[in-house]
Amino acid sequence: MASIGSPWRTAAILIMVNDIPVAIVFIGLGLIYLTEIPSRFLKSATAARFVGLWQVLTGIWLMYMTVAVALILSVPNMHLWI
Repeated sequence: MASIGSPWRTAAILIMVNDIPVAIVFIGLGLIYLTEIPSRFLKSATAARFVGLWQVLTGIWLMYMTVAVALILSVPNMHLWI
């Protein structure tokens, strides 16, 4: 069975190979996991709001990447940062 690494390790590897946009996704996932744990154990409303913030920001980034890939593949000479 393959070993599953943490999002931080995956983000570090992606940064080393200069794949920054995908690394941002894994950094967002890491931030979600990092704030989710204290939010659940402490039952803190503030921590829960941070979980929601990271989820929204990571979701917006994922939507940007989806639209960017679709535009790059469908529009000739389209250059977007992905």
